[in-house]
Amino acid sequence: MLQPNELFEPDGQTCSADLKFAFSKISDSASSVIVTNFKEVVVVFMSKGEHISSGKDLFMKVETSEIPATLRVLAAACLLDALPPFGYIEGPDMDAGIWNEDIILPMGPPQNPDQPLHSDEHLIATCHRNSDFDLATLVRDRGRALQFFRWNKHMLQHKSKLVAQANSTLQGNTNQRFNPAIHVPPPLYPFDPSEIPSDTKNHLQMIYCDSPLSQGGLDDALAQSKSFTIRIQDVLAEGKKNGFCTVYRCHLTSIDGRSVSSSPLLCLKLFDDRFQDLHDWIDYEDPIPLWFRSVFFAEDRADKETTVYDKLRSVQGTVIPWFYGQHQFILPNGVAVQGLLMEYIDGYHLNSERVNELSYAQQIQVIQSCRHAVRVLDAGDITQMDWHDGQFLLYTHPTAQVECVVLLDFSMTLQTFEPNFINHRQNCFRMMRALLNSGPPSGGLDSELIFQYYDNPDKWDPVMALVTDRKGRQKWIEYTGRVFPYIELDEPPA
Repeated sequence: MLQPNELFEPDGQTCSADLKFAFSKISDSASSVIVTNFKEVVVVFMSKGEHISSGKDLFMKVETSEIPATLRVLAAACLLDALPPFGYIEGPDMDAGIWNEDIILPMGPPQNPDQPLHSDEHLIATCHRNSDFDLATLVRDRGRALQFFRWNKHMLQHKSKLVAQANSTLQGNTNQRFNPAIHVPPPLYPFDPSEIPSDTKNHLQMIYCDSPLSQGGLDDALAQSKSFTIRIQDVLAEGKKNGFCTVYRCHLTSIDGRSVSSSPLLCLKLFDDRFQDLHDWIDYEDPIPLWFRSVFFAEDRADKETTVYDKLRSVQGTVIPWFYGQHQFILPNGVAVQGLLMEYIDGYHLNSERVNELSYAQQIQVIQSCRHAVRVLDAGDITQMDWHDGQFLLYTHPTAQVECVVLLDFSMTLQTFEPNFINHRQNCFRMMRALLNSGPPSGGLDSELIFQYYDNPDKWDPVMALVTDRKGRQKWIEYTGRVFPYIELDEPPA
């Protein structure tokens, strides 16, 4: 509301007659009103609004040197306060189709639900991944759904999750995906390095390493190739029981048929959803759609991780490893799976006894490096939804001789792909919680050092949280600065 005259009487606490008259013309539904004469700004909480039960109007003076910017901020705050708490707009329910059989999905079911079921033997012989089944049909047909879970159980019982063994050779089809016609939408917000605080920029510069494949131009040769081969050296991670990723150490042996005589060690992450153990998550008394809450498509998870590496390309070689693309790999048995190729880093996890050997100074280096890494994710609008000590490696930097961190595994991350999605980034406190509650049974990082040297949330992080260590010690973390330095609020008068 624009009120050209004075807002208050000379005592500075009593509303002027002009202002009271203006209030009388305001709708009964208004709970708050922003008033300005372009010399002062006041937010008035109306007695007839839902927030005030005292029977009188309350006001809060806003001291500012930038009236237009302050009015924009206050208008957004009052509007947000008046909107429903969960979601700004009641949008269409994207999952409605799985609950209402009468709804026709835009794409239609890829398979004709009227066709008779194939035999289990036929599916076992011809289906090699979850995406070979039609989810839109499965959630509407109990018989087909049960057959899918029988197929999954057969794979778990008769196939090895470690689909590659030491000394086996895999062929990679460069940048191939199972269905290239399916477009992976780009994230809405790009990574802007200028948003990173100066101390984090200094850390990234200090620990930067060139790509291991840059020597001899192997990185360019691989990126421009049609195919290549790798030899598996050993297994790095077998993955969780209900997961479907396995990780291997390997090296390049050829690119487009030309032998590679000297290749650095690389890291290969294979996505094979045949081995996702789904049966502990299912209650057959639930509606069929609930059976599929934990069913993921390996290709989707590989795409999700690839978008993170692509977005953070400019900081690869720091807290993000060098990434050499998503490719289709042919296993020794002829089955094709999606995989990611990355640099190999010889590091250790928080649950390693190596952590107990770190000095106080080295522990502080680890803690601060983890905080810097989280800032990189936040600046990239990337939320890690699965924080645990397996999501990052610690290592001694070869030239800087400091302990630092590199982040891994972005298959369970969130980014903003559409404007009405709210990405509540929670990386800061979740990483801190992982540091406090991980480590060897007797030892780990010193909690007092974490509480002292792991910085509070930045001004763009609205999360407030209570974190607790393994001994029950707690700390409340929240951003303590001023988000808008040109705004100063006076408390309402008593």
